Amino acid sequence: MDKRLVISMPLIIILLVLFGTGCYYDPAKDQEIRYPRLAVYHDIRPYTYDPKTILTVLDGGDGEIFQSLPDWGQERIYPPGSFAWQQQDYIKITSTLNRFVTQDNLEGWSVYSINASRDCADTPLGFDNFAITYFKIVGDRYTTREMHVRALAKEADWAGNMDFPRPFPLGWASIDLEKLKVTADDALQIAEANGGKAARQRVNNACTIAVALAPNADDVNWGVYYFGGAATLFHFSIYPY
Repeated sequence: MDKRLVISMPLIIILLVLFGTGCYYDPAKDQEIRYPRLAVYHDIRPYTYDPKTILTVLDGGDGEIFQSLPDWGQERIYPPGSFAWQQQDYIKITSTLNRFVTQDNLEGWSVYSINASRDCADTPLGFDNFAITYFKIVGDRYTTREMHVRALAKEADWAGNMDFPRPFPLGWASIDLEKLKVTADDALQIAEANGGKAARQRVNNACTIAVALAPNADDVNWGVYYFGGAATLFHFSIYPY
């Protein structure tokens, strides 16, 4: 069986929440076109790196950071909470990854969605996983790029070269990183102080926290979700601007 199809039920629920279930039908390609998410890309380029030194190396310049992997979806190496990187750290890593793969920057691209997750803990600071998707108008269609960083697996995936029809009449909404007043880190701490902490303590931290900003999923707010197995233990929304 293809390991990319072997997904646990909690992860399926998280993916449905983070990426939505909307889709379009593209007559030109005679197939259903779904919103961007890693599993639907045909061009996925996985890389490894040293999570213990990557931020220090980036502070001193790009250096030799990424090495190719034979396939994406590597197993965890480090325990949860080993690095606790924040949104700004992941933005720095994903921007460098994009430049490494494409030899260009993201000028002229818009942010489609931001997704971060981690296991529950007594002091949940930072995230173990982070994904950001960009899009750009090319003719009458959108082309997308997604970068997904999994700190505990030492893996960073770049996916791209996929296009989607432009929805009528307004097209996709975007996230303005420059105007965000609430980051993913802020959203997590606000949720913790407003019911999240109590929710995870009721299950002795046997849960996962997912934080998503995905305006094309019909919600302009940060959504913070605490999952225990297949159940949603707690959900909190925070306006990002």
